[in-house]
Amino acid sequence: TIQREVTEGRPRTLTESVDIELVMVEMPSEVYLKYDGKEFRENSENKLNLKIGLNTVQCIAEGGSPEPMMNLFVGQNNMSDEGRTCRGPGRDSQCVQFEVNVGTEMSKESLSCVAKMPDVDGDDGKEDSGK
Repeated sequence: TIQREVTEGRPRTLTESVDIELVMVEMPSEVYLKYDGKEFRENSENKLNLKIGLNTVQCIAEGGSPEPMMNLFVGQNNMSDEGRTCRGPGRDSQCVQFEVNVGTEMSKESLSCVAKMPDVDGDDGKEDSGK
């Protein structure tokens, strides 16, 4: 609330109110991909050899508030609708598991996990492409 008193002429008070919604966001400390027991992090070896057929991949975020929405991108294709919650390695972990059906046409495509923050990165976290 902003209040200001006008002293010239007749005394009067002007009051204006503005409501602003504040959203506290704590970004995840780390986002990584897990496949076949091996973790793929940003600063590590990132060559992943998926088998032809159905593969299980996990996207994991450490920390973050509000809880991030996990997205998996295969190339430019958002696979997020096909994920289901899984058990993360820690108390503050968010884990989503995806079943990816790999074909020969996917050779040289990239896999990327993206943590979208609710109320910050769009309505449903599924509009933008991966990083």
